[in-house]
Amino acid sequence: MKLQFDANQNFQIKAIDSITGIFEGQPLEKTDLSFHIDEQNS
Repeated sequence: MKLQFDANQNFQIKAIDSITGIFEGQPLEKTDLSFHIDEQNS
């Protein structure tokens, strides 16, 4: 199965705006966060 994301659909735009709005006005802070995906256990 292949999933396709069309960011131009109205409900997708509303979803993106609501999530990005959560972070609006928050200070930008850099961290040393990193992660690794172990393909053997996936």
